[in-house]
Amino acid sequence: MRPKLQAASQVLVACCVALFASQQARSETKFGPFVVDPAYPGVILLNGEIDLRSALEFRKALRAVPNARLILLDSLGGSVQTGLLIAEEVFDRKMDTLVPANAICASACSYIFFAGRSRKVSGRLGVHQLQSDVQDNAYTQLNVADVIEATTKYGTAPEVLALMLKTPSDQIHFFSDDEIVRYQINRINEPPKNQAFEIQPSADVAPRAKLSPFSIDKLLESLADN
Repeated sequence: MRPKLQAASQVLVACCVALFASQQARSETKFGPFVVDPAYPGVILLNGEIDLRSALEFRKALRAVPNARLILLDSLGGSVQTGLLIAEEVFDRKMDTLVPANAICASACSYIFFAGRSRKVSGRLGVHQLQSDVQDNAYTQLNVADVIEATTKYGTAPEVLALMLKTPSDQIHFFSDDEIVRYQINRINEPPKNQAFEIQPSADVAPRAKLSPFSIDKLLESLADN
């Protein structure tokens, strides 16, 4: 290869490597069901099942985004105690919670939602009673007591708790727009500024969360009108 051509080839390879590294630096990072993206500073996305490791994974996500102010929720739930541990972290850090359009937050995920300082449902929020096991009834009762204590501390309406306790564990009560207003499920308290998010359905996974621009200012304005 001629010297000039070889030099040009080396420069091209170096540019490609630099471009690839740049793209990788901007890519999202996953910690279990939690996703962080440098394009959305201060934001953590919960996308998937809450299992026994999720509280630890959430701490890892928080270390990656130490200034996190908002958590987006798209999960059908999972472990009750883990959900409560994450909810307590959200509550203590005074984080805001959002269920974006096309997202579902149900079961143990709802505890995390209710822990938000400011909270907004644009997708679907669902609750039900805990899974009952006759052989472990005492443990189930302790879980119920923990859920009631935590959600009451978060300012959850008694009517919401009543629906949670009376809906069978194999069913989910999804709150209607009227119930969201009536039970004051949405609330604003020092909302985040200049952030934008939405969740879009994907062909391979439904629902699967993807971050893309959406005006949270408009979202907050619509909440203020309710």
